Amino acid sequence: MYRYQISTTCGYKIIQTEHPKLYIHDTQPGRGIPNPCQKSIDNLDIFSYVNSKFIYVEKHLKTQLTQLYRDIMEQKCVLERQVLQNALTLASIAPDEMAHRIMKSPGYTAITSGEVIHLIKCVPVECRIRHTEACYNELPVTYQNKSLFLQPRSKILTKTGTPKDCNELLPVMYKILSTWYKLSPKPSETMAPPTIQPLTKPTWKYVSPSSLATSGIYSDEDIDRLRDHIMFPMEKPSMLNTIARGAMGQEIPAGSLSLANLLDEESLNQIAENAGARLWKTFITFGSASAGVLAIFMIMKFMKLIIDTIGLFFLAELAF
Repeated sequence: MYRYQISTTCGYKIIQTEHPKLYIHDTQPGRGIPNPCQKSIDNLDIFSYVNSKFIYVEKHLKTQLTQLYRDIMEQKCVLERQVLQNALTLASIAPDEMAHRIMKSPGYTAITSGEVIHLIKCVPVECRIRHTEACYNELPVTYQNKSLFLQPRSKILTKTGTPKDCNELLPVMYKILSTWYKLSPKPSETMAPPTIQPLTKPTWKYVSPSSLATSGIYSDEDIDRLRDHIMFPMEKPSMLNTIARGAMGQEIPAGSLSLANLLDEESLNQIAENAGARLWKTFITFGSASAGVLAIFMIMKFMKLIIDTIGLFFLAELAF
């Protein structure tokens, strides 16, 4: 993002970006904006979240396209430099070939004069193909009733040609009006030869933005809370209907209502403590009652033992 303006707020340096609602704070170790509490759901802006992603994508594409442009221009510059160097090496031995490579079109020739090379453009004229009995490396033509020869690449007319043996396997070929012809020695249409393609390997590679779908100015937890906040008005009527049906004893779908969502951890702990205290109190009451019953039973046993002992004592005296 671009830095448009730098301001100071509450002692912190705030950087304004091109987005009116997005600001950047450059943090330092031990010095940052305190954030002790959770973000309020009312302060979350889904449009700022989406717009920040669009801005990031636009900057990412701009960076990638800039790198692609630089890569193409560097390769083009290297290629043109090689072409110029090769053309200059041909200046002394093949000036016509050098002129053709530099100007990249036929009809040019070159003349070397000291340390400079003069490029000369010939005037284009119209000529006709001339039929011969022998084969030449140049194309036999007729211009103003004169027998001339057309050079293969420079397309310059010369008075003399280079004779060669006619060979059907290796014929002399020329491209005339987008059609290829072979001369052996009479011209006849033939198939176009294969074109040599450059072997340049691309060095640029597109880099995908990492975690674009999950990262942003808000965390995943904040996005989930915002989604629940947006969906709550639509889910509220159906949930109230489910609670009412359950309270009236009617059947409700399994898993549609959970009390765990209504109670927090502290409330659940309090309920568990109260249930444990009541259960323990019940055990104590039951133990006290059981102890009382056992005491009464022991007292009655003890009284019965005393009565039996006294009865045996009187029976013994009567016997004597």
